[in-house]
Amino acid sequence: MNTSEYTEKLKALANKELFGDEKMQLEKEIQENPALAEEFKKHLLAQELLEAFISQDLKKKLNTFPLPQEKPESSGAVIRKLNPSRYKWAIAASVSLILGVSSYLFMENEYSYQHLANNYVPQMQEVRGTNLVTDDILEKASSYISNNKSEMAIPLLTSITLDDDRFFIGQLLLGNAYYQIDNFSAASDAFIQSSKSADEEVKYQGQYSFLLCELKLKSWSEENQRLLKELSENEFFIYKNEAEALLQKLKIAKYFN
Repeated sequence: MNTSEYTEKLKALANKELFGDEKMQLEKEIQENPALAEEFKKHLLAQELLEAFISQDLKKKLNTFPLPQEKPESSGAVIRKLNPSRYKWAIAASVSLILGVSSYLFMENEYSYQHLANNYVPQMQEVRGTNLVTDDILEKASSYISNNKSEMAIPLLTSITLDDDRFFIGQLLLGNAYYQIDNFSAASDAFIQSSKSADEEVKYQGQYSFLLCELKLKSWSEENQRLLKELSENEFFIYKNEAEALLQKLKIAKYFN
């Protein structure tokens, strides 16, 4: 039996989906093979944690029934109205959860933080500007990124200097542009800059997107875990629920990294 076949069998055994002679044979091999036994423990642990999470999540849903749940905005370009007094440029650096519960059971390299990050995708929300130069840059760059033309957005966004009051918003967009072309190191630097913004919405989205880059770069740390926990508990963070869901996933992933 090859590695892939063993993985499927071990997963089935952990999920109580293996029966008869096939089950007895595999249990015997696990007893005789320490490496196989260790691998089975991982699948068993993942299944136990998953069941615990499902139970907890179900209780939350029952407690809130029948009140309707507010859903986050769907993916795609969304134009929001601006609030000139606070420069509320609705920019996407947020990440939306797209996995179902079944994705909690990872396989082989899927236990890695990097693979976990693959299950999240940045969303783009268009920025509508005025006649000012920086506003035009933000609007054009936003449009480029929404249309998967990040290479054209990057030189525009890097021209916005620190003395411009929309610098941090530009960095948030720049992080999205670099992330889209898989330059996670440069994206991380841009998101760090945006997280210094006095605008809390920009700040929190920058922090959350930075954490996603950390997963991609395999640089996850206890400090990252602490920041994610803070975001998952922050009532003012519009993607609080997504941060909470990611935190739950990491409770499983930490056993395999």
